[in-house]
Amino acid sequence: MAGPLYGRAVEPKLIRQLLVRPEDGSCPQPPTLVLEGGTATGKTALLGEIARGWMGKVPYSYLDVAAVEEELGEQAIPELLAVIASQLARRCRLCGSLRFDRLVIGLQAMRLDLSDVDPELARTQVAAMLNERRGLGTLKRVLGDFAQEALKLVPSPIGTPTRVVVELAIGASVDGLAGWLLSRNALGRAKSWYGHQDRGLALDPIGQLVDLNWARRHPARADARSQVDELLCDAFLADLRDNFRCGRRSDEWTLNCLVLFDNVDCGLGQTFLRQLVALRDPADGADVDLPSPLVVVGGSRGSLIAGMAQVERATVVELTSTRDLIRPKGQQPAWGRRRLPPLSLDDVRKMSTTALAAYRQNNLAGMLHHLTGGHPGGLAFLLKVITDVQPDGVEPEALLALPYGDHTVGETLTARLLAGVAEDDLDVLVTCSAARDRREGLRLLGRAVDRGTAAVMLPVGMWDPAGEVPTTLLRTLLLRRLARRSEDPWDWARTHTVLRAAVGPSGEPDPAGELHHMLAMGEIKPVLDALAGRLGAEPLPAWLRLIQTVATAPAQSERPDPPTGDWPSFLPPLLTRLWKTSDPLLGSDRSGLYARVAGGLNDLATHRDDTCDELLDLVAHYQNLARQWRRGAR
Repeated sequence: MAGPLYGRAVEPKLIRQLLVRPEDGSCPQPPTLVLEGGTATGKTALLGEIARGWMGKVPYSYLDVAAVEEELGEQAIPELLAVIASQLARRCRLCGSLRFDRLVIGLQAMRLDLSDVDPELARTQVAAMLNERRGLGTLKRVLGDFAQEALKLVPSPIGTPTRVVVELAIGASVDGLAGWLLSRNALGRAKSWYGHQDRGLALDPIGQLVDLNWARRHPARADARSQVDELLCDAFLADLRDNFRCGRRSDEWTLNCLVLFDNVDCGLGQTFLRQLVALRDPADGADVDLPSPLVVVGGSRGSLIAGMAQVERATVVELTSTRDLIRPKGQQPAWGRRRLPPLSLDDVRKMSTTALAAYRQNNLAGMLHHLTGGHPGGLAFLLKVITDVQPDGVEPEALLALPYGDHTVGETLTARLLAGVAEDDLDVLVTCSAARDRREGLRLLGRAVDRGTAAVMLPVGMWDPAGEVPTTLLRTLLLRRLARRSEDPWDWARTHTVLRAAVGPSGEPDPAGELHHMLAMGEIKPVLDALAGRLGAEPLPAWLRLIQTVATAPAQSERPDPPTGDWPSFLPPLLTRLWKTSDPLLGSDRSGLYARVAGGLNDLATHRDDTCDELLDLVAHYQNLARQWRRGAR
């Protein structure tokens, strides 16, 4: 049984809103929803929970596309369609059993052994197939051949099934489809569709099925593969529309069908989703009075949308809440992206209650939240380590240095978050971790191609500009590696030197970036000179934003104590203390540090004989942190 999900309240609401069919009869085409997050951010667990929640209530399909691709290859779209249809056809409370007559006819035509030398004989063979009574044996063989291997790879929403359960599920789903007996009218609609294809075409249906068979038997031809995939996807969507138009009591069906895909970044997943999105929106002049009643949700690590062309990426809408789905008529986006947010401090406290119960140490949950940035998989792993090892104390540096098998906890965690990344590519990511945001990372990536390949992709979640903590867990772990580099052309000093010389996004000077990387290189006195010079020369809110940005700089070694010099007395301790608070490896004893930061900000107000709302808010923020960490909450 799966455990509870934390910090994932918005995603089920988005899916429910997409599933509901409006009562006024208007049925806008729902966008394809992409749940985007890095490795171990809970995508698979979330999809499984959604599948369990809708099981038996709506027609749904749930499978790992990467597992299907690994078993059947990147060109397995017909097999993928067969397994989706098999799952959608399972009896549910809302729709009974859906039928996929057009798809079954296309799949069966593909498997016929047609004559290559006698076109008329080939037509006769297809016509004979269409005139057969479609009973149990025929349909079971058609769908079984296409779907059997893929169905074995389908994840079970109720846990890992035994082999016997898998075989029974395969038999039940295929038998359910195979039990259809096509009536004369249903067969006529399905056959004639291959002639008009809901586009007002006047094609020969039998000729189209003969061509489909030929294209399937010549897979080396890219145009032939594309023809097969497009026609079968179109037939699948037409079957769905026909079910919701002509099905028994279909006017009472208030919810769409649901398809859940895990790991859609593989070649099969990306090709299939793009094909589906292109076909779901009826073209101008199409004879379609009903959009496809299908909600597709895919779990992605980021490359699906990152790999889109600029024109296609313009059709993606960011979804932060259900309000983002409310769009004027005719302006529904093709894609919706929901970036899975990190866990909040409250989520971390709930998740870590049991593991940390034995420790009398204050604010352990807060310290783990600061270290992991709320990364679900990273937090779960560290809690397991704490539960299994029961160390004497829990401090970040010591925790990451604990042995774990043949490696340390930190090394194991890095390997888990970058599973499948080649060693050379890992070296490039270590270099890029010096960047303070994705924009800088991409610039540095362009300079670092000499040590890796230009195809390296910066992982989703390497930076989180909206996060509650200074940086992400992945970046923290990579920065630790960068700090240990010695005989390497891209060491700590060079990476920050390159970034220090960079300019802003529009080519203008970037003083915050320059000072940030100067501080990372340990040049604290020139940074203090610059901050002191700007203190009276620019508005106080802008100066506060500047010092906060500068103070998020990483450090190669322990952050130093305040230097002495000819600066305002409050400035050196304020900068160094802010710098220390941004350290993700800061321990749990930090209440006094937060209180001294608040005091330094009050001294700033006295020095300037001025204040502003931003300064008052910042003082209150650090005073509140000092109280929270003093209370000793677990």
